[in-house]
Amino acid sequence: MTAVPTDFSRSRRTLTAMARRLRSSGVQVIHTHMSSAHFQGALLRVFWGVPTVGAAHARHFQPHWLVNDRVIAPSRSTAAYHR
Repeated sequence: MTAVPTDFSRSRRTLTAMARRLRSSGVQVIHTHMSSAHFQGALLRVFWGVPTVGAAHARHFQPHWLVNDRVIAPSRSTAAYHR
């Protein structure tokens, strides 16, 4: 597992640098938690093709999950809500 620190900026410059770091580190998929990371992950997925898995911690719809490769849930009730 590789951790890549971020300031969660949504600027093109920051996201381009993040995509390059992920690729150069050999990262094959990213796993995001919480809204800022989910949104940044969705941008990396859409514009740079980085496979992304988000964690749905609550029963709140997040539009950016529609572009994730997968969304996982910590409980059956949360999973049922998102299905």
